[in-house]
Amino acid sequence: VLSHHPQLASPLVLMGQSTGGAIILEHHRLFGDAVASADNSGVSERLDVAHRILLAPLIRPKQYRAIQLQYHIFHYFLDRVKRFYTPNSHDKGFTRFIRDKDPLQKSWVSVDWIGAMLEWVKSIETWRPKQTDVTVFQGTDDQTVEWEHNLAVLSDIYPTINIHRITDARHNLANEDDQWRVPVFEEISRILDAISQ
Repeated sequence: VLSHHPQLASPLVLMGQSTGGAIILEHHRLFGDAVASADNSGVSERLDVAHRILLAPLIRPKQYRAIQLQYHIFHYFLDRVKRFYTPNSHDKGFTRFIRDKDPLQKSWVSVDWIGAMLEWVKSIETWRPKQTDVTVFQGTDDQTVEWEHNLAVLSDIYPTINIHRITDARHNLANEDDQWRVPVFEEISRILDAISQ
């Protein structure tokens, strides 16, 4: 996506929630702090990634060991498993929408997706330290990821990481109630303002 949008300009800030955060981390592993972007004439330009902002990034999911065990048993004869919803936001309207109305949500999860997630965990937990600007926002009532373990892994990979623990916030920080979402967005705005100056 980044390499096919010539209107982008340095410095870039990449931001992702949960699996989106994992994608940003994998992008950094593959490409470092630069992105090649081609303009309409095909001329390539280097774009620098100045900062990565991660909202409750996926490293290990909650109940990782149980998921790992179940996958190794069931992946031979199941294609998909029933999806279970945890209350990942204090915003009841949002959680109802995700559970009952969102056309992009399925009632099942592909077993192949679970396998890919387990491979991701195995990969990122072996990464060597990297130097770049990363800010993480993490709710302390997150029931979707093993957030304390994940922050420890990220701190080992990114020694200069800036971590904001959001007391009692749940997993979906981008769609939390105002009490938790507003301070996160205000801090993100401060980061963006500092980078743009």
